[in-house]
Amino acid sequence: MNIFCNILANLFHIMGILLIAENILQFTKSKNSNGLKILATIIVSIFSANPVLMKHTGLDLISFLVCIFIIIKICFVEKNKTVIVYIIGSSMVLECVEMFFSQIVETIVEMLKLNARNYSNLIASLLTLICIIVLSIIIKRKYIYGIKKIAVKYWTIMTINIMANFCVLAILAYITMKQVVHDGKAVYIIIYLLVSIGLIIQIVSTVALIISRNIHRENEMLAKKYLEEQKNYYEYLEQREVETKKFRHDIRNHLYLLDKVKKEGKNEEFEKYLQDIIERVDRLGTKVNVGNDIANAILDKYYAEAINKGINIQIQGHFPINCSVSAYHLCTIFSNLLSNAIEAAEKATIKKVWVICRYTENEIIIEIGNSYCDNNLNKKNLKTKKPEKQYHGWGLKNVEDSVNACNGLIDIEIENGCFVVSVTLKNNEV
Repeated sequence: MNIFCNILANLFHIMGILLIAENILQFTKSKNSNGLKILATIIVSIFSANPVLMKHTGLDLISFLVCIFIIIKICFVEKNKTVIVYIIGSSMVLECVEMFFSQIVETIVEMLKLNARNYSNLIASLLTLICIIVLSIIIKRKYIYGIKKIAVKYWTIMTINIMANFCVLAILAYITMKQVVHDGKAVYIIIYLLVSIGLIIQIVSTVALIISRNIHRENEMLAKKYLEEQKNYYEYLEQREVETKKFRHDIRNHLYLLDKVKKEGKNEEFEKYLQDIIERVDRLGTKVNVGNDIANAILDKYYAEAINKGINIQIQGHFPINCSVSAYHLCTIFSNLLSNAIEAAEKATIKKVWVICRYTENEIIIEIGNSYCDNNLNKKNLKTKKPEKQYHGWGLKNVEDSVNACNGLIDIEIENGCFVVSVTLKNNEV
């Protein structure tokens, strides 16, 4: 019966680590069949519950971590260094939480005089798994991008900190369990629970601080990017104003010369000269104007970039006069989507990008599309192909964050060689 309980406890522990890897760390799933993954998990759970291994604490721990490593490599596609750092940290966290619940269960069993001591580890593992499920849901909804972007070096520091806390809890648990005097043991149990709670709060606070730091850093970089684009746009407006004044200064002479050429019957020269003037007037006009200065600033930059790369780019539509969407969110949405669109269109045979802006009574709709050449592209494998994956590949996810903040919707369509992202944002100030 004890072996069966140990197998189930190990199974719950492994399931907890897999949940952390999939839902919190967002590891990339492997193409192995689900049947193979389940079979491997069960085999590892049975193997790690081997009585021979469990008699040797060090050997038991090492073999269990090796088994976890094997399971992760079967279920996910990640570098070995990444797996080792993340999984050791996750295992230590789960072990600390399980020890905490185990002590609580044993205390309740002793207080109620129940004959259930053999099930304490199993119950503790089950409670830990439930906590991981709840935590995964919360973190995935609110902090998933911050968690994923934590650098390996910070995870290493946290892992060392967690291991130190684990050692403290292990020693304290050993001392607690050795108490034979009921009153004395109760005091140690209280101390153990308080220390456990304190250490868990410390671990959670450390992770939260690092996540907040990453999010703040990302927001700061985006704000700088927006300010730079605004600066470039205003410099462009100033330059256009200078050119307009120069053109106004010379327009009378141009018209006089046109009239003279026409009267002399030089029609070919007249047409050519007139066309030159029209082209110059067109260059003086605003390249992009959707009725919103912020959107204009960003669109103008990417419009020029697309033209320089030989991409046919079309921008249509208009923003409402009163727009409640913040500059931050507009910059996030347009910058990321246009950057991705131009990058993809540049590699396509038919190079085209289009932007359509429109609005209703209380919504702003933005559609950004592009041609692409990746035949294997689908909604499930929208990952960056840039070499520095730690800093790239978050465009669509950041867009989703901004869309959610505006109580909006995002839709992605991939068909007929076109990739189209449609964003609908709530506009409250109409």
